[in-house]
Amino acid sequence: MGRDTVSARISCIILAILSALLIAVSCFGIATSGLMKSNSFLSSRIINLDDKFIATVNEKLMYECDNMPVPAEAFASALDKETMDGVLTQAANNIILCYDMDFSDSRELYDCFYSGIDKYCDENNIKVSSDELNRCASFAVKITDKILSNGMPKQIKLFALISGKELATYFIYCLVGAVVFLIIINLVNKRRHKKYSYYALTLNTMGLIYIFGYILVNAKNYVGNFSFCNQGYFNFAIKDALNSIFRIFPIVGAVLLALGTVMIIQNYLYYRRKTKEMNETDEMNNKMKQEFIDHYSKKHR
Repeated sequence: MGRDTVSARISCIILAILSALLIAVSCFGIATSGLMKSNSFLSSRIINLDDKFIATVNEKLMYECDNMPVPAEAFASALDKETMDGVLTQAANNIILCYDMDFSDSRELYDCFYSGIDKYCDENNIKVSSDELNRCASFAVKITDKILSNGMPKQIKLFALISGKELATYFIYCLVGAVVFLIIINLVNKRRHKKYSYYALTLNTMGLIYIFGYILVNAKNYVGNFSFCNQGYFNFAIKDALNSIFRIFPIVGAVLLALGTVMIIQNYLYYRRKTKEMNETDEMNNKMKQEFIDHYSKKHR
């Protein structure tokens, strides 16, 4: 084996590994950005916390409603799950689009508290004027907005990053670089089995990156230790969304390893079949050559 052959093989191995790294990083980035920018993906995690939000709001309202013209129980029964889910869906949209978490003018919340308090007063024979109902509803909206916006920056760095075009451009560059490396491997290696051995190496390397990446993130608890905002519920929901993405890692890694392994096996069988066909052809040629020599020798004796 010549030096050029050894150098070419080492170069192709390096290019295959670099391709795997670039593809793995860019696919992870594109998938994560796409999912985290999906309102349904994030809002479903936040809505799962609606009972905790309602309990927190009710507790705060009952604690601070001493100067209100209605009993504390009127506030506790006013906020319903459907309204809270709608507000939290909007909150998820605000996080994704990097908008202010401001619900101080929320008509949905106001109407919910107004009708809820009015219904409680009607059922319990409590006389209350429209101005008093307006005051109570406005007070409840103010408290709810304070809870939702507490510790929330206008932009969470993660969402500001994935919303920008720069990150998507970098991922595209990574994919283009990986394709260029694979094209070089294809041009350098003329035989199919050599090309496919490097493609298999790329798939297996990607699989290992995803599997060990998941193990590392899980062992070090990088997501759990990171704080995206000071609003505890939203912070928890964002972490839960990211962890859901990371849980896909080992599955994707296993699939890639399986594909790489299948490619190696098929490539080996192909190589062995071609080698056998070439040996049989050589044997036949040698046999024909020997028969010709024998025939020629007999003819000229």
